[in-house]
Amino acid sequence: QQMLKDPAVVLVDVRPKEIYDMGHLPGAVSFPLEAFDEVLDRLITLVKKDSDILVYCSGVECTDSHTFAARLIALNFKRVQVYAGGFREWQEMGYETQKNES
Repeated sequence: QQMLKDPAVVLVDVRPKEIYDMGHLPGAVSFPLEAFDEVLDRLITLVKKDSDILVYCSGVECTDSHTFAARLIALNFKRVQVYAGGFREWQEMGYETQKNES
């Protein structure tokens, strides 16, 4: 939660877009792991390689955030971290979430 208070931190939700739309951490951007190659160009235009990036997915049993973070690091992104507890832990702690209304 401390990192999210910093407006310079880029919060990346790597779950499928449909799941992101149903609820995500405030300010998170959707970059689904399943579409990594398709979203990469958009990510590179939005995020600098030296930005603080926090990646998350569903929860500790989900490894998508780790996979996504490893791919970013391989592309020379310097400051990538994973929020292992993910969306489930965030919700369980009672923190605010956002939804995309369709």
